[in-house]
Amino acid sequence: MGFHFDRKFGIENTVFYGFDFMRAVRFVAARQDFWGQAWVHFDEPNIADLSQLEFNRMVGRTVTKFTQAARKYGVNGILALPATRLMNSGVVEVAQCRVRILGEGRNYRYGRVDEIKPNEYGTSPRFFFPRMGYLKIRKPRQEWIDKYEAKRETFLSGYFSEDKINEMEKEQNKPKKLEAGDYANFVMEHLKDPDPELFPDGRGFLNEKGELSYSKIQAGPKGTWDLSTGTASRVKNNVAAKTGQA
Repeated sequence: MGFHFDRKFGIENTVFYGFDFMRAVRFVAARQDFWGQAWVHFDEPNIADLSQLEFNRMVGRTVTKFTQAARKYGVNGILALPATRLMNSGVVEVAQCRVRILGEGRNYRYGRVDEIKPNEYGTSPRFFFPRMGYLKIRKPRQEWIDKYEAKRETFLSGYFSEDKINEMEKEQNKPKKLEAGDYANFVMEHLKDPDPELFPDGRGFLNEKGELSYSKIQAGPKGTWDLSTGTASRVKNNVAAKTGQA
């Protein structure tokens, strides 16, 4: 579509990251001959910048706001996805239409154009997609296709590298930060736990006198907590108040 409507459309108009999308919008806006001429193609936005990681959610929100503000620049955005449900809902709300590719021939692709209308009187469904018409678009030159495939391969090989995947898995599996109340609950559950795997002396969180041990709470089972002085004190006081254990 970019090639069909924008005679200056090139490989620099195709981006894969949110920050590149915002940069590209400003770049093409500055060189367009008239308002509304320029197009930017954001490919597979759900992969890199509109995913579930916190940093990417922040970028996604920024892209949503920038998509709305891009009307000021007169730049049209194409966000290419295999399904509407994969798109960040905030972006869908400021989008104008959806093009569904229905088929292709040797030189052309065919699609149906649906208007995107948010449901202003309820929440189910969130959007309506009344049909606007059909389009027939000539495929881009092979030279551009080759450049696009090379740029896309560079993006995918970098984003789905082994190190990147390990980083994302660690981020997703990172345990939540525990509060004093969480530690207190654990202490109460294992107050007199004789399990030697957790407590080598078999006394749980009690000392040799049968009293609640501040040092054991601070260290945690097998020394895995290393709590600050203040947190350890709050945990001990919390447990003592709830259990009556001195």
